[in-house]
Amino acid sequence: MRRYASLGVVGALLFGSAIVLAAASPSPSTSPSATPRPSATPRASASPAPSASTAPSASTAPTTKPASPEATFSAPVQPLQIGGMATVVETANGGGTVTLRVSGLLDAQRWSVDIDGGTIALPNEAREIAFKTGVDVTRLTMDTVRISLSKTEMSAFMAARKSGGVVAVVSDGVRLGYAEFAAV
Repeated sequence: MRRYASLGVVGALLFGSAIVLAAASPSPSTSPSATPRPSATPRASASPAPSASTAPSASTAPTTKPASPEATFSAPVQPLQIGGMATVVETANGGGTVTLRVSGLLDAQRWSVDIDGGTIALPNEAREIAFKTGVDVTRLTMDTVRISLSKTEMSAFMAARKSGGVVAVVSDGVRLGYAEFAAV
């Protein structure tokens, strides 16, 4: 009886190891094939149906190209050139006149000029000197504008210039140009 029992144990071990080896080795039905198998219609269902074989669910068929080639155009990308000159002149009554000649901004009616203490790298909005827009900005030519500073604004300009500098920002509503008046 012991002999049959030991044969049964050996047989069970061999059968179990055969199942383990079969599960570990790839079979033709589960190994990926070199050629894709496109499916004609995808199956959609609310719950997946169990299956014995694992087939890829996504189609690997190549996409079709348009019938006629599309035209392609290319051009080099150039940096936007904004340049010019800013001039501040103190008037006899203690006020000031700021003239900004800026090329590269759009010829728009929405130009604005913001003058703050600080530098281009770090303008200080807490030290607002003047903000002019609309009728306060006089257009002299296509690329030149002029604003007037009151006596108080000019005094703030001079104080900010002595203690860190002044930055003027001119905008056409889309782009910005900067002028920096360094500390003296």
